[in-house]
Amino acid sequence: MSGFFAGETNALLRRLRDDLDELLSRRVAGHLHARYEGEAGEIRHAVRRSEGADERGGQRVAASARDAERSSHTAEEGARPVSTAHREGGSDSSIDTTIRRLEAELGIHTDAQRTLEARLLIDRKFLDIALVSGQPRPEILFGKAEWAGHLEARLAAREYGRRPLTVDFMRDLHKRFQMHTDNPEWGGVLTDGRGKGWGGLTKPLTDEEIAAVEGNPLLSYVPPPFEAGEFGLVMEPRRAGQEGARWFRELDRPLTDTERAAIDRDPLSAFVPGPVAQEHGVIFYPRFNDFRTELHSVAEWYNGATGRPGYDAYGTAAELQRRLVGIHPWLMGDSGRWSRQVMNWSLERDGLNPAALNEFNRDLYSSFPDYTRSVREGSLRYGQWESLIRAAPETDPVTAFGLRHLKQRYTEIGGEPAPFTPGDLHDANRYEQLLEQLNR
Repeated sequence: MSGFFAGETNALLRRLRDDLDELLSRRVAGHLHARYEGEAGEIRHAVRRSEGADERGGQRVAASARDAERSSHTAEEGARPVSTAHREGGSDSSIDTTIRRLEAELGIHTDAQRTLEARLLIDRKFLDIALVSGQPRPEILFGKAEWAGHLEARLAAREYGRRPLTVDFMRDLHKRFQMHTDNPEWGGVLTDGRGKGWGGLTKPLTDEEIAAVEGNPLLSYVPPPFEAGEFGLVMEPRRAGQEGARWFRELDRPLTDTERAAIDRDPLSAFVPGPVAQEHGVIFYPRFNDFRTELHSVAEWYNGATGRPGYDAYGTAAELQRRLVGIHPWLMGDSGRWSRQVMNWSLERDGLNPAALNEFNRDLYSSFPDYTRSVREGSLRYGQWESLIRAAPETDPVTAFGLRHLKQRYTEIGGEPAPFTPGDLHDANRYEQLLEQLNR
């Protein structure tokens, strides 16, 4: 009986993990607070411990996930040491002290400078509405832990400088993003491939966006409605036995124990319990036997590309980011945010400004030439704002970013004052439509 109950417990934990994976994968929905990441992390940890105990005949797993992570990798020599001074669960004054220290190290002292930096983290549709609505401290819309993590990563990237791109550096940046959350141990931990590994879309893609996704050899687009019945589905390689892009097979009967065990042993396959329903379709992310090897391949490509005379710094940075977000390598945390940090490191490495993108999700939903153009325009935009703010650092952010007309329009339509709860999940579609309305 103990084996039966253990199996049921594992199935429940896997289902909870997958449900939270689905929330975390919705990059188009904006942001999820650290509590979602924390709960998913605890469930993932529980799954690993429970499954490990089954494999060992019920014996307790000796090492925690964090211990295993420490023993399997070493920090790159010369990398900025990870601070453990604060977690999200600490006092409010403690995280604020940490934030102010990090901002000072980056030369951020005024609201206009702070907002300029926030342009690299927070989508325009959220940040502009926050500014015109009088939202206090708009830089913490995604939560104080996320803002602190962003600052940590920016400092680490700046201190890393012009050295060659390595997997250890990329892992270190991901650790910085996670280090002030409730589960810093998940920073830099590569995915085990056992989750669903897809992103559910919150609105239909256009024909242009579909073409961009389908043109990416690592991704697979499943048009709406994406559904599977009570027996669930199996995620498996698009080409049998090969790493990379995946597809699915809907089940018309329950899996046998032998079939399920074979799927669980295969890092390229995954079972997803039913029923499944995604109104606007999904994007499948790839699976590899070893994600570290894939990241190493990207680093080799990048170091080779930047070693050739006359390379396009904007195009190379854009391609770097698209490759990284397409791999989607991390067990927890936002691959988009992390990959943009690596992209901005590349731009600054070449003496350019980081890119203040108008729309973060264009990385996967636009062609390479179009996305390169967006990165170039975002970098030039950042530089123009930086020059204006350098000349008048105490300028009100609404004035500095040319938003006075939007603020007046927001007041005229009776816009809600300070509509955001920092750290909560924000409705991307709502604020995108609202920003379009204000710009008419």
